[in-house]
Amino acid sequence: MSAADDQNEEVQPADTSNPFAGKLVRSGLDAHKHNPEDPQWHLADSFHPYAPFPGNAIKWESYVYDDGTSYEGLMKEDIPHGKGVLTFGLGNDGSGGGGGGIQNAGVGDRYEGEFHSGFANGLGMYTSKSGEVYRGEWRHGLKHGCGAVHDFSAFYKAVEGGQDPQKAWKKLAKEISDKATYGTWQGDRFAAVASDYVVNSCHIHEVRGVLEEMESVLTKARMFAHKPDGEVTWMALRDAQGNPAPVMQDPMHYPHGTGFLAPGPMGQCHPLPDNDKLKQEMRLHARNHARIFNMYNFDYDPSPKSDLVKAWKLFAKKVAKDTVLKEELAEVEARTARQENREREARVARRKGRKADAKEERPEPAQQSTKEDGEDEDEGPIDESDLLASADGIQLPSQQLQSEAGSLSSSSSSSSSSSQQGSWWHGGPTIFASASMSRSGVCRMNPASRAIYNTFRMAAERAPRRRSLTRPQRRPAISS
Repeated sequence: MSAADDQNEEVQPADTSNPFAGKLVRSGLDAHKHNPEDPQWHLADSFHPYAPFPGNAIKWESYVYDDGTSYEGLMKEDIPHGKGVLTFGLGNDGSGGGGGGIQNAGVGDRYEGEFHSGFANGLGMYTSKSGEVYRGEWRHGLKHGCGAVHDFSAFYKAVEGGQDPQKAWKKLAKEISDKATYGTWQGDRFAAVASDYVVNSCHIHEVRGVLEEMESVLTKARMFAHKPDGEVTWMALRDAQGNPAPVMQDPMHYPHGTGFLAPGPMGQCHPLPDNDKLKQEMRLHARNHARIFNMYNFDYDPSPKSDLVKAWKLFAKKVAKDTVLKEELAEVEARTARQENREREARVARRKGRKADAKEERPEPAQQSTKEDGEDEDEGPIDESDLLASADGIQLPSQQLQSEAGSLSSSSSSSSSSSQQGSWWHGGPTIFASASMSRSGVCRMNPASRAIYNTFRMAAERAPRRRSLTRPQRRPAISS
């Protein structure tokens, strides 16, 4: 038979003759193997607490089963899930029940603690009639994890022999504590003693931490036991004649000597028992209640020397100090904002002034002829004559050197002197001067110079209009 056939076989209900029977999935821990994409869907049509579309939510129940096993606590889909108390009955063969996944349970044995999907899982305490008590961690009905075992059989025998329980406990407490076993359990078997040198075992501090945490779990689990309306109360707690025995949790009945526990005026009508220890405990609880009440409630008219008045004064000083700091911070922020506004306005004013100056300096096209000689002109396309005119009259360092050495050229004629001043370049004309003179026939350019000239000339003609760096000097007319 293939794995698929095994899966289909498990999908069938446990009892095919009963259409309301749920699918048998047991603990459901292998749901991911049957449906990896959605393991929860494998639990559908079953009574598993994590099955999709459950019929009811978690609620308190109190059941007594046919073999005498009883359960009081939280249940989901009529399966123990949460915290509760399980007391074992006769079981199927009369030797003991097997509820909670616990094996070899005796009649009258008791488990108190956490449940998961019907199994003892988490923290719990198992008490057997023989006197052995295990407190610690459980996994799927088996002792698994950190825990401790105490043997109270000697104490039970002493009490059954007629000794006073308190005296017997004082006598045997140290012996029971010395014989206790602290360690690690795996698969319902004792694995190792709590030690620092054993690998994968619980340290003694871990065991004690588990036991302390378990006390809270036991307290919550026992709160679900012996409720007035439960089946356990009506069927298990009976007197010698078979009548239901009254319990102290019944709101309408208080046994003799416990009337002072009744709430409201009814409890005030009954005197306290003449027991010094009871009165001491009641005073202790009253002081704790007053202390907790004063922690969360304030007196509207406290005394001047009370802690509340001192706290108010300290709080007022803190508020005043915080107020001063907030005001100083607000003043600094306002001063910073004003400074930023002034700087922003100054930047805007400077920007507007530059725009106004630029607008005044920019000449109109029709007024170019009326501009003075010292003003810039908005020029058109670059002309060769302008290029020559812009360079005319400029005295270069080479000219200065020639003028300083005038004594060397004193024998030259006036015509040659004027000719020397006209040729202001040193070492021959530049490419731009050569390019300009080539158009007028003064000199000729080689092909490479002509190509460079044409490139710069076309780029200058296509460039947008802009103010010239040097104002062109108009060449004066030559007199005849």
